[in-house]
Amino acid sequence: GTLTNLLSNALYIFDEHDLLGELDQYDLDVVLEEVLRYRAPLQSRARVTTQPLTLGGVDIPEGETVILWIGSANRDPDQFANPNSFIPDRDPDHLSFGRGPHTCIGAPLARLEAPIALQTFFDTFDRIDIGSAHQPTPNPSELGFEQLPVEAD
Repeated sequence: GTLTNLLSNALYIFDEHDLLGELDQYDLDVVLEEVLRYRAPLQSRARVTTQPLTLGGVDIPEGETVILWIGSANRDPDQFANPNSFIPDRDPDHLSFGRGPHTCIGAPLARLEAPIALQTFFDTFDRIDIGSAHQPTPNPSELGFEQLPVEAD
């Protein structure tokens, strides 16, 4: 699920950026918002237009299915400085939980659960090693892992 992908994406990024031993230097809530921006668990959503509109010079009629690329919007250089860099203390205004009437109903719960789960994990284990044999999810609209081997003791 989405929370599982958020947690596994966080571990993957923390390992990839050598942050596992340095996370106490940052506000975990802020770091997780950057994780959500940098590796949004849901990369795209389909929507149907309710009225005609013009977007980027393209006319889109009412009733047309459009694909919203959340992952791309979260890397928009007009919205984020150095959008392809993971910056742990950036507090981004990302679109990973949607907006307006399409805001994820579970967003407040995910924001509550994720830091507790990760902090408990880090408090429980002295050493964490992310394996290299990870397998990404095969669904292009999701960004996460089918398998993310983690060795901890």
